Amino acid sequence: MENEVDQQAAAVAQPQRTWVTKIISSAPKYGVGKKWNHFIDSLDVFFATVGLENADLRKCVLYSAIQDENFSTIRIYKPNKEPYQNYTYQEYVSLLGGFFSPAAESDLKRTEF
Repeated sequence: MENEVDQQAAAVAQPQRTWVTKIISSAPKYGVGKKWNHFIDSLDVFFATVGLENADLRKCVLYSAIQDENFSTIRIYKPNKEPYQNYTYQEYVSLLGGFFSPAAESDLKRTEF
């Protein structure tokens, strides 16, 4: 009986994992030479286009989208680990952005609003 329940749970979870994998693979990527704010803007447009509203999934997609040597900078900030799992999406963006967004770029972004 327990085995049957586990199999049913796995069958339900499989489509979501497949969907998340597709989202991650098609999301914009952040690599060397890209501006952080431009990347976040394109990621936000992507989330709106695919209808991804879940903050935890957004954090996972963001984490997975960081590539090249940029990833080695943030690899310890996994969104599903303490304390980052308790961060809102915006708090997580700010945390990671602190590594990639120069102060001048951040100030410019604030004046754009």
